[in-house]
Amino acid sequence: MTFKEYFFKEQTEIENFQYPLTVYHGTDLSSAKDIKENGLNLSKCHKGYFGQAFYVTTDEQLAKSNYADFSGDDEGGTVLEFKMNPINKILDLRKTDDWDYYQNLKYKGRELSSWMGFDELPSIMNSFGIDAIYDRSNDAFAVYNLNILSIL
Repeated sequence: MTFKEYFFKEQTEIENFQYPLTVYHGTDLSSAKDIKENGLNLSKCHKGYFGQAFYVTTDEQLAKSNYADFSGDDEGGTVLEFKMNPINKILDLRKTDDWDYYQNLKYKGRELSSWMGFDELPSIMNSFGIDAIYDRSNDAFAVYNLNILSIL
């Protein structure tokens, strides 16, 4: 069995996300306050596995245990709740077609994955009509188009 066959062996068991989708973001208290008062700002987001993006998950407990609890706050940070409703496309890397599309994307002659550390990645993703990427390895969405999120 090839890696690709193994990776997609559960393809028939994949549940499609139903939008709008409730998602969660774990963060420190100061950042949470800033988001509530001023809205989301991609330039304030850290560069994670899928580059500079706003990372959210459908699992509130995961947002707390993996992110809020490691915020550095004595109180353990907090979890913010959002509604996510795509405008364009969310690549779900559990799906073979989305995975192949992602692997074959090129920008200025380079594979998209080689742009992950660059500040212009969100605009590159938006130029391809990609609002976000979902990756099951961290059960999270990397959101590049912040207009698809509204805080609850």
